[in-house]
Amino acid sequence: MSGTEIVGGLEREIRVHLDPEALRKHGLALNDVIRRLKEENIEQFGGRVTTGPKEIIARTMGEYRNLEDIRNIPLIRDGLSMVYLRDVAKVLDSHEEARVITRLNGDPCVKLSVLKQSTANTVEVSISSSWADW
Repeated sequence: MSGTEIVGGLEREIRVHLDPEALRKHGLALNDVIRRLKEENIEQFGGRVTTGPKEIIARTMGEYRNLEDIRNIPLIRDGLSMVYLRDVAKVLDSHEEARVITRLNGDPCVKLSVLKQSTANTVEVSISSSWADW
């Protein structure tokens, strides 16, 4: 048995910076925005369609594809107006805060360690983790 450890690099993170004044103006709370973000970002069973001997299973595709999908989430739909997330927030493509910075010759890098358990066969672990397999 063996394992791997990856250190360094950046993890993508979408940030939603809410404008408190805009939220108040539209009568929205933080929980309203969180709920709508969760509701719009799910895939779920959509039903079955039967055509003769065939049955097709349908599902909804609610996963965000890009920043515009997120910015265009409707928060309020009434007969008079529509309020979208973009009206109360800035949506930015960013990355998580780096807690560990790995460098090689002074340049940022990603370190991949292959770990061997004490009971594992050293030769098998080294062969299975060779660059030829990557």
